[in-house]
Amino acid sequence: IYDALIEAGTSKDKAKAAAAAVPSVERLATKEDIARLEGATKEHLTKLERATRGDIAKLERSTKEDIAKLERSTKEDIAKLDKRVAVLSLAVFSLQPAILALLVKLVFFP
Repeated sequence: IYDALIEAGTSKDKAKAAAAAVPSVERLATKEDIARLEGATKEHLTKLERATRGDIAKLERSTKEDIAKLERSTKEDIAKLDKRVAVLSLAVFSLQPAILALLVKLVFFP
């Protein structure tokens, strides 16, 4: 390339710079190289997609189980609170202060 540019009348500095800017044959990729890399990339992406889907499925199962546990626990806690409120309501509205004190002690300080 350098020689062709010199013969065409280009200065030596410009010919040298232009020749250096053109990549050498060793640095160029062939269509086969590109196809091989494309195939390897697609294969790798497919593996990553499968692994990601598996991880997401595991997280979904785990999250559903955790939510179910929390729901059960919350329902149990609310049921306990409902019982305590019912006992206190009964004591406040229908029983004597002495019995009320006894129930408070039993409910809050078992």
